[in-house]
Amino acid sequence: MQTTGDLSIKILNYLEIPALPDKIEGVQKLLIEAKLEWISHPIQWNEMEEFTLLSLLSYLCKGDDQLIGRIQSKNRITELVKLRREYCWLAKKLWKDEKSWREIGSWIHRDHASVIHHYNKMNIKMEKNRELQINMMTLLRELREVIVEKAPAYSRVSSSPPIN
Repeated sequence: MQTTGDLSIKILNYLEIPALPDKIEGVQKLLIEAKLEWISHPIQWNEMEEFTLLSLLSYLCKGDDQLIGRIQSKNRITELVKLRREYCWLAKKLWKDEKSWREIGSWIHRDHASVIHHYNKMNIKMEKNRELQINMMTLLRELREVIVEKAPAYSRVSSSPPIN
């Protein structure tokens, strides 16, 4: 069974992103730098079998287990709240009816109401901030392409498996 750390390292290797330092000082600066790389870096999930909620969370955190831990904590630092908000919005957009609000929230240790709040808040923020909207829609499009590539061949054509 793969652990979160193993998957994070695997994702970092495929994305060719250097690991973040163990001790993070100036979280805001680091997250801004990660965001700039995150928006422009091409996604390559060559050998991963599927793209999951954990893959999304790990990608947003650049595979940093400490940052994932902070997102899962009760910490309300603005940058962490922004990452939670982006995760919730992207997760719901990527897996509309396949993943419940509760399932999305379980990866960040939040209940369904918090996930709905983050989703709605992101929609409001995107209405007010055109640059944020462009960045999020670009990332969403790239992630959808990755999911299609990782989906079994039959799911691209129909919703049922091939008949033998």
